[in-house]
Amino acid sequence: MKIAWVAAASSLLLLAHTPGSGQVRPYKIYQVKHEDGRVFIVGENYGPVPFSVILRVKLVSMRSSVPLPARVALPPDAAPHVLVTLTPEKADFSYRYSTQGDVGVYTGQVPDSLRNCPLPFQAAADTIRPREKAPHQYAFALPNGTPIVAVRAGTVAYVRQDQKNARSNEKGNTVFIYHSDGTYGSYSNLAQHGATVQVGQAVQPGQVIGRFGGNKYETNFWFTLVYLTPTGVAGSPILFQRRETQP
Repeated sequence: MKIAWVAAASSLLLLAHTPGSGQVRPYKIYQVKHEDGRVFIVGENYGPVPFSVILRVKLVSMRSSVPLPARVALPPDAAPHVLVTLTPEKADFSYRYSTQGDVGVYTGQVPDSLRNCPLPFQAAADTIRPREKAPHQYAFALPNGTPIVAVRAGTVAYVRQDQKNARSNEKGNTVFIYHSDGTYGSYSNLAQHGATVQVGQAVQPGQVIGRFGGNKYETNFWFTLVYLTPTGVAGSPILFQRRETQP
């Protein structure tokens, strides 16, 4: 549902709830109060890819237009979209809400394992293999300067490249590439100012998107294929191609 009017409105500018957030294009969540007491929680997405917003609301003497908590997709059209309508049932009513946004679209399904996936980098060595430090988050020990490449076609949703020595890959230099199935690829621990793409740019499989540059706290390159869950995000299992089978 779209709205084109504003009554008494208060707004909260949010950034995507993502590792190293701070440079992703913002979306905006705000409330619009109608004179009859109804409250509309509204979202606007100014970025190039969809966001899915988790909306949590505590209600007293009010009812919601959707079951809560709710996950609502916010398309990248910059138009106001009503996420939920809160309607008073008694005179003494109140509400409190919080939101969390994630890049991508929640489909309600776990994606199939990504099999025969190209390696997300270009390196001469054929012995580089991933290790898993966390479920389906793949770390590679790469030489500094190794070109990092997209494994799937998509749109650049997020770029951070200003960190010199991040203490974890979650806070390091990262590129997110959004895919048409609602997932996104997270390419983390790039070199400072090492990204070669920008937000909104379309990329193709095998295209160089940056260069690896480990630091004294985190020495590996990290790749995760991320999908949305009802309450957050998770990594999808991947079976990488052996080097000799890649084109």
